[in-house]
Amino acid sequence: MLVTEWNAYSSSGKYRNVIKSSIDYDSKENYRLKFEYKLYQVCVCKLEISFKNE
Repeated sequence: MLVTEWNAYSSSGKYRNVIKSSIDYDSKENYRLKFEYKLYQVCVCKLEISFKNE
């Protein structure tokens, strides 16, 4: 799950220039598809940028 990966990077501080904070996300909560898709886009985009800059 992308949120778990995002939060792991956030807590490790490895990508401080890209990931500024963790995401408070409950996998049991129904956030609706539109929100889930936007969250996915942000995670994938930011993680791709951080890996390209390694």
